Order: sequence, then structure tokens, then C-alpha cells
Amino acid sequence: MQNNLTRRDLLISGLGVSAAAVTGVGMKDVLASSASSDEKKLSPEDKKKLKEQLQRELERKVYAVSDELFRNVNHVKTPGEYVGHEKGHVPVIKAPKRVKYLEPFTARIEVGPVSLHDMVPFHYIDWISLYVGNVQINNFVVTPLFNRPIVSVELTLEKTSILRAQEHCNLHGIWESEPFIIEVVRPLGDKEFIQDE
Repeated sequence: MQNNLTRRDLLISGLGVSAAAVTGVGMKDVLASSASSDEKKLSPEDKKKLKEQLQRELERKVYAVSDELFRNVNHVKTPGEYVGHEKGHVPVIKAPKRVKYLEPFTARIEVGPVSLHDMVPFHYIDWISLYVGNVQINNFVVTPLFNRPIVSVELTLEKTSILRAQEHCNLHGIWESEPFIIEVVRPLGDKEFIQDE
């Protein structure tokens, strides 16, 4: 068994969360269920080693995370179709598709197109950012207690723009929304035209 610590292991140990606590299984139950009659005669030191080994194995199973997720920004592979981790990690922007020139509107970001992401001490979203084009305009820090992975911001736009949102999951890395285009219309007499410059 490898004893190399990954970033994920450091995050977990930094939180002080045990896999047994996460799964609701007590270590006595784990030891009792895994011990054969020969293992029950182990010395206290050997039992301690077995307990630590089982703890490490449980943590690896509960927190099975690909290190690949921490290297890059994750995107939806097929727009509009959410599979695997995409279901609870992709930020979704909810806003009008057309707004008036410099008129305030609300953009809402929800993490999880199929179901909202968990917000528990061992698995949570810790920040959500909103971009207009390539300019970051907001960064919301979110804590796992008393929060849901939803933020709203009031904006005004001068021209047709692309909004993007990103979020960071403590276990599954950074995820980015699909681009959200908002057309800006400007009144001209009794008509409107799209302001794209």
C-alpha cells in the first residue's frame, strides 16, 4: 500500500475528518467486522496498526478523487448534458438573456445543474466567481455551514457580453459554467437595437 500524501490527503487531514465519522461507521465496528478469530488475539500495538491501516483504506475509498481534477479547470464535456461529477459541480448562471443598456438586473449562480452541491464540513464549495468576458467581477467566499452554493449579484452592462462562473470544490477542484450570452439593447427613439460594441 502506498503511503504517499497527495493534496487531497492533506486537505482531509487538515480538516481533521475521519472516514469513520464521515460514513457513520465506528472504528470498533470496522475492527470487529474485519477481524477473523485469529486477528482478535492481536496485541494492543498490532490492533492499533490495523486500526490505522483500516482508517487509511476507508479514507481512500470515501475520498476517492482523481488528482487530474485539481490540475485544470473542469468543463461540461457535452453542453446541456450533465454526467458524473458534472451533475453537482458545474455552476449554472440564471439571468435574463436580453437586458436594457445600463439597466440593473440580477444574475444568480447555482452550483449543480441537476442537484445543488453538498455543503458539509468534509465536502463543500469554498468560493464562487463571476466573470464578464475575461474580467473577474465578483468572488464570493462560501463556508460549508449555514450556506447553500448559490449567489446573486446585481449587474449593469453597456454591451452584449458573455458571463462565466467558476467554483471550487474542496475535493473535486475548479469547475466552470457554460458561457452565458446576454444581449444588451439600447433604445433609439421608439425602437431598440443591440449594443455589441
